[in-house]
Amino acid sequence: MSSTENEVSPEVKQDQAKTFSQEEVSAIAAKEAKKAREAATHQMLSELGFSNPDELKGAVTAFKEHQEHQKTTEQRLAELEQDRKTLGEKSVRYETTIQALLDGEIDQIPEDRRSLVPELDDPVAKLNYITKNRTFLTGSSTPAPVNAGTNSAPGAPRVHAPISYDDFKKLKANDLIDFHKEFPDIAQDYSERLKQGR
Repeated sequence: MSSTENEVSPEVKQDQAKTFSQEEVSAIAAKEAKKAREAATHQMLSELGFSNPDELKGAVTAFKEHQEHQKTTEQRLAELEQDRKTLGEKSVRYETTIQALLDGEIDQIPEDRRSLVPELDDPVAKLNYITKNRTFLTGSSTPAPVNAGTNSAPGAPRVHAPISYDDFKKLKANDLIDFHKEFPDIAQDYSERLKQGR
């Protein structure tokens, strides 16, 4: 073989080289760019600990939901704190008002009868007791008629306000039962005094 046989003429070389249209070149370039993007994406996902883009999307979505939940929780906590402050302020005002009412009611009771008011921790219960037994505690000479017991039907028998402790000791059995129904707190107090022999 001669060296001229191995040599290819330039015209033959040009015929052997393939020519591409602009569309084909663009398609090849797009394909190569896509491969490069996918390789870069895969490498980045691997570095972040994800195997595919869907895992990353799921993690981002979960993180955004967590942030939104945190924001909602913080807002709710702020609202609850404001409600707590408001209720605390109202509570102080109500306690002050109830104590002022109680003090005013106690001031209306004669000094010698104030010991008949039970020592209760709850000012509302104490105020209710005084309200319920006001006529007895104030020693009013004009008794206010009230319905006997819990029977408030029309035509129910009416009795007068409480009696003195000395008169209580003189009550007969039926009258004593009626008194206990109508004035349970005072009857209890009188009964305790009787037991103690005072």
